Amino acid sequence: MCHDLLTVHTIEKYFMPIVEIVPSFLDNLTDDELKKEAKNETKNDALSGIV
Repeated sequence: MCHDLLTVHTIEKYFMPIVEIVPSFLDNLTDDELKKEAKNETKNDALSGIV
């Protein structure tokens, strides 16, 4: 499996910066933006279920 190839260095360099940024990004979204994104996510989930 590909996750066996991920080293600690790779995770720290490429994934952790994203994990650290996402909460602050979400905190800066307005309620209207969150509602809009939630609505889009629901549509994407429905489409994924069909595919």
